[in-house]
Amino acid sequence: MRRRASALLATALAAATSVELETASWADDTEHASLRAELGVEYDTNAQRTELVGSSNPPIVQSPLGRGVLTGALSDVIAPGQTIALAATLGGKLFTKPEARTENVGVVSTSAQWRLRMAERANLGVAGFYYEAFQQGDQLTTSGTASQRGDFRSLAPSARVGFFVDDHAELALTGGYRLLVFKPNLDYSFSAPTGALDLRWLSENAEAGVDWELGAGIGFERRVFEGPALTKGTCPATASGTCPPVRTALGRRDEFATGHIELTRTGLFLVGLGYIVHWNSSNSVGETLQRHFVSLRLTTGLPLGLYLAARGELLIARYADPVVLASATASQSNYPDIDRENRSSLRVDLSRALTDSLQLIARYTIYVNELGDSVGQYHRQTALLSLAFTLDK
Repeated sequence: MRRRASALLATALAAATSVELETASWADDTEHASLRAELGVEYDTNAQRTELVGSSNPPIVQSPLGRGVLTGALSDVIAPGQTIALAATLGGKLFTKPEARTENVGVVSTSAQWRLRMAERANLGVAGFYYEAFQQGDQLTTSGTASQRGDFRSLAPSARVGFFVDDHAELALTGGYRLLVFKPNLDYSFSAPTGALDLRWLSENAEAGVDWELGAGIGFERRVFEGPALTKGTCPATASGTCPPVRTALGRRDEFATGHIELTRTGLFLVGLGYIVHWNSSNSVGETLQRHFVSLRLTTGLPLGLYLAARGELLIARYADPVVLASATASQSNYPDIDRENRSSLRVDLSRALTDSLQLIARYTIYVNELGDSVGQYHRQTALLSLAFTLDK
């Protein structure tokens, strides 16, 4: 089951430093604070994210659950040319079926950012991001593996320098360090210096009521793992198929690179089209890979005060070595939270405001992994009904 764990770690925090922190506007000289609480009931058709591989498979566990998320955010201009942005999130899921309670999880996420305008077209930022999941139950699930558990701790400090190329475009260089502890198996814990180069371009047309935004960038991490690198095993003369890998005396080292581009149009409706590529070069057999993501998102108003938000993501994974024991597709996304996992997926949200502060939300999500170098079958669907309460100041 090594492939599932390696895929989770290869993507769980690939872009956390650059995407998790909201930036306060330079033009906004007032404090802004918000608090959002969401509580809901959900049904999960594959609570333990079980893949079907071969003829002998563990049972797929379906279960209802309750989930809650509480998020607070604060941004302010603390001095001329200086802004801060703070955010904290608490979340959790509790399953009702005893077989699924190994998937009960609590999540804590915090972020902080300080930015300074250094010149007319330059700014400096310092940021920190902390994320930790606390997953209930034994290290092994009923399927006999801990590899699908998103039970990890991450700390990522960073520094950013941004330059406004013109009135519509900003180029930013970010450097930092990432520490990750993967609790079910410390061999997959790593530390890594990080770097990223990002471009953001915005075009506003007040007369037409349409805005266009283009974001693009590249990133790199050199990951030094606690565990050893693996090499191809030697099969007995009578064996058939692929032999399990063998531990070596060398430590595992990965070079993980990413690239992304997304174009977003905002007007009477919002539509965005994006592409992400992950490339990982490893000295451990089975860990060199490519992943390609194509995403499409849409948000629009509907009659009767309803709003529709939909996002589809297509994932194609390619591994340099044959798949050993498990599917090649990952189980976690770029953005570590309790809702996402790294599969081809479709998510549809339908919401309606009940009052100025209260919102009713219905959500349906489906995940599959039938594309790329996958030897298994994976299907998971979730249906959620929740109430969200928001306070803004």
